[in-house]
Amino acid sequence: MKSSYPLNQIDPKNSVIITGSQRLSRHLREEFNKQQNRDGKSVWHSLQVMPWGAWTNLLWQWLAEQRSPTSEPLPYVLSEQQAQHLWQEIVEQSSWNSFLLQIPATSKKAWQAWQQYEQWQLSINPAAAWDKDLRAFIEWSNSFSQKLADNHWLDAAASVNLLSQQFDSIAEFLPDKIYLAGFEQITPQQQELFDLMSQSSAVEWLKSSSPPTKPSIIKFNNAREEFRHVILDAKAAVLEHSTSNPDYKYAIVVPELEQHKPLLERLLWQELTPCFKPEDSPIEGIYDFSLGEPLAKHSLVATATNLLKLVNGSVERDTMRRLLMSPYWGNDSKITRDKAKIEVAIRASSKPRFSLKDIAQYDPEGNLSELIDDVSNAIKLTKQSKSIAEWMSLIPKILATAQWPGHRELSSREYQIQQSLLESFNGLKSHQLFYRDAISFSKLLELLLVVIAEKQFHQEQPKAPIQIMGLLETVGLEFDKVWLTGATYQVLPSKANPNPFIEKSLLKQHQMPGCSAQRELDYAQQLFTSVLSASPQVTVSYPLFEGESELLPSPLLSQYRHQAATADTSLIPTPLRQLSNLQLDEYQDEQGIELTDKQIKGGTGFFKDQINCPFKAYLSYRLRAKAFEEAEEGLNALERGQIVHKVLERFWKAQASSEILQDKTQQQLLEVILPYLEQVLIEFKQSLYFLQIDSFFANEKHRLLQQLTQALMVDARRLPFTPLHHEQTQSIEVAELIFNLQVDRIDQVEDGLLIIDYKTGNPQRKALLSEPPEEPQLALYAINQKEQNVAGVSFFNINAKETRYQGIADTIENLALGKRSAIKTPMSSFIENWKLQLEAVAKGIKQGIAIVNPRTCDYCDFSSACRINQRRQILDDELDSAGGAG
Repeated sequence: MKSSYPLNQIDPKNSVIITGSQRLSRHLREEFNKQQNRDGKSVWHSLQVMPWGAWTNLLWQWLAEQRSPTSEPLPYVLSEQQAQHLWQEIVEQSSWNSFLLQIPATSKKAWQAWQQYEQWQLSINPAAAWDKDLRAFIEWSNSFSQKLADNHWLDAAASVNLLSQQFDSIAEFLPDKIYLAGFEQITPQQQELFDLMSQSSAVEWLKSSSPPTKPSIIKFNNAREEFRHVILDAKAAVLEHSTSNPDYKYAIVVPELEQHKPLLERLLWQELTPCFKPEDSPIEGIYDFSLGEPLAKHSLVATATNLLKLVNGSVERDTMRRLLMSPYWGNDSKITRDKAKIEVAIRASSKPRFSLKDIAQYDPEGNLSELIDDVSNAIKLTKQSKSIAEWMSLIPKILATAQWPGHRELSSREYQIQQSLLESFNGLKSHQLFYRDAISFSKLLELLLVVIAEKQFHQEQPKAPIQIMGLLETVGLEFDKVWLTGATYQVLPSKANPNPFIEKSLLKQHQMPGCSAQRELDYAQQLFTSVLSASPQVTVSYPLFEGESELLPSPLLSQYRHQAATADTSLIPTPLRQLSNLQLDEYQDEQGIELTDKQIKGGTGFFKDQINCPFKAYLSYRLRAKAFEEAEEGLNALERGQIVHKVLERFWKAQASSEILQDKTQQQLLEVILPYLEQVLIEFKQSLYFLQIDSFFANEKHRLLQQLTQALMVDARRLPFTPLHHEQTQSIEVAELIFNLQVDRIDQVEDGLLIIDYKTGNPQRKALLSEPPEEPQLALYAINQKEQNVAGVSFFNINAKETRYQGIADTIENLALGKRSAIKTPMSSFIENWKLQLEAVAKGIKQGIAIVNPRTCDYCDFSSACRINQRRQILDDELDSAGGAG
């Protein structure tokens, strides 16, 4: 496609083009060079074309060169990073700090307001300080102005105003002709400089001669369908024209590109760069995003920053876990498994922060000794304070010493990310202005993390025919075809979003960005017209729904005819289309491998899971699959349960009967149990991190003391009993399989044995009455007493919600329950039924029955394996379809 800009009329020796964007400058330069090639030239003068910022920098350089040695030097112009740092420092140190939730975001917004005041050449009005936001901004602005004056500095926006004031000194350096292109919003500051330039040079607008194209308007059900359709259209267009037109360019314009980029990346990869064999390499260079990626989000960079944090001291648990699992840390691939083992241990730990010393404690065999030693050597490099320049040259050495970026050979993309990170260290130079003396490694790391967070990464690759860009980035550009997506009323025009630090009356009076809905509509119309002029083929589309919310088309599309997207089998993802002609076989896989070993690990838990979901039981106890244990804040349910079990075990082992509970008040029972609780908590304190915190220890002690005292009060209301066994280990044979059991407590009551299972959860008696019982442990304990008479079985719930027995007994008073809780069926009948039911369950375990048939999916980690929720959705859809047909 030939450019419609009149580039052949420009004399490159005596002209300069000033553009509104770097992208447009690059486009005009490329099109000019193509024009010279088409004209048969082999040598030509380069076209002087630059964006606005580069032009003002050049003018400032000319102005500096004109200063006489005796005159006062020009102020130092702060870079964008320096100005942002200064604003953030001012906001952090101000009295308004305590009112702010997001200081970096607030300081950035305030800095943008300052820039707009300069660009619109407005004065900040102290009389408008009735508003808290404006009062804060006035205070910050005064501090910023004072710092600039004290240090003979100037920010970039204010430097343009100074250029205008002293323009006569540089007017003679201007070229004969100046062209302006791609400025959609001209500020008063820019207009003043344009007027001054026109007094010495011929200034005119460089515009494309292409008229706006009448677009095709298509509506889709949702954004995913819309994006997939445009990607396939771009793919077809590139395939059709790539041979005849090697420079073919297709633009996919996405107004909210940052929001939609993850979805677009998945769909683009799926359709344009798939590889189905391990030896295949993904195809690259077909598409390119104008929007860079945050450098900090890449795992190679995250590993480097996390490693520097570890070198600086300790890191949070999740940070240490990510560091251990990173392939970019460690020069020996053999330690990968050792790092993973430590990560599993740390995952289960409740300790919130970890240092290098902690890692060494998790490595008693010394498999990571070399890695730990190298990180220790890296730490030694950070002990002395240094200047920023010295730190800049030392950081790469610190990382290399600490074994980053690991043993793997980096891919081309990873190498570019690594180089981008190393280059970002140069961003620390801007801070030398504020930190001239030596600084600590901690302070250096604080500055470095900010620099990396602001750095964008854009992969270098061959120029791609498919360009994905935001709406603003298309201004002035030219393409063979353009497709504008997402043209809904929500984004075109965008909502008015005035800067809260600019007086509202000024915003409206000077028609500043975000001042009103009408202003945003006018601006959106400008951008839309620019898109229509960018290509002879323009398609505009929008989704009808976002989730369950209905969307409306942009009001800018009201004059055009809209059409619905036609059904197209090509919208099915390519891999699925390739499978569409294959015959699929279906079968039900409900049984695993039969058990041959009689001795079974898992005990009552195996029975419980086999009853509630055989599939879960097979994965948990036969395949030994389990989710990683995750640490919780404070003590988890298991740890609290262990403490309760141990306290009651020790208490009842010391008692010959229940007589100690009789005729005692609540306070007296509290004093009875307190020594046992204190003893157990002190023992657990060695292994449980949170109990080492005095305030937490005291709170946990108080909480458990109240619950344990309530438990003794409940036992005091029972008929007299004698505690016999505590945490007793037994074995039981069911269907020729041997299971190990551990009974919490067995009491001797008047009519036999009462079997008790402590629970810090909240199981109910109905779990014993279902067939087979949902909670089979008590049933197994009862069956295993053989010739001894079992008078009852019960859970003893000890928790904040209730402290009571939940069970069945021949004499209900043995459970401190009333007559209304009694069940007529004798315990002997329950036990006989349990024998039959649990025999059948054990046979299922032996046969390897693993059907997905859950009673409940609570506390299950295998939904992604059994896909029960997906299957239920399919069944519901089938029932809905059947109901509709009926």
